[in-house]
Amino acid sequence: MWILAIRSLGGGGRVTSDDFFLKNEALLASRGIDVCLVDGLHTYEQSLKDVLNTLKYLTPKGVILVHDCNPSTELMARPAAAIEELIRLGLPDWDGAWSGDVWKTIVHLRSLRDDVDAFVLDCDTGVGVVTKRRPRNRLSYSEADIRAMDYSLLSSNRRSLLGLQSSEYFEEFLRLHAMGT
Repeated sequence: MWILAIRSLGGGGRVTSDDFFLKNEALLASRGIDVCLVDGLHTYEQSLKDVLNTLKYLTPKGVILVHDCNPSTELMARPAAAIEELIRLGLPDWDGAWSGDVWKTIVHLRSLRDDVDAFVLDCDTGVGVVTKRRPRNRLSYSEADIRAMDYSLLSSNRRSLLGLQSSEYFEEFLRLHAMGT
């Protein structure tokens, strides 16, 4: 089993996830990825790119977990290029928790991909679960629709947009996924 974690990258000689995938194509193609945690830059664009890069190498029974897919407040869901941008703004009621617009990655996959299934576990700040299989409940949003979405839409349509499942559902999912159903 090969597990990959894509996390926020600071200094210390680390590489970005984009560079990692570029520099390790041969290794990833030969080994495949069984489990991947995407918890990097909290933007729709980058989290989607990380998921799409992982899907290229995901084994048939592999699973991608995406952190921060169910932000509980508008400030937590505020789009920004990086957390430093939010810190500079000095938002008065912000408690420092930030998920960005990662949730749009799940909506994107559920709307625009017919070869993956995606849903979000209602735990922590939302854990997206992505697998290679026909989607169970597709959405019908365009990329332009998704880019235009804001927190108020998520707040009023959370269950349907995210395919939200209780955390207890994960055990059932793992059992069914292992059986290929």
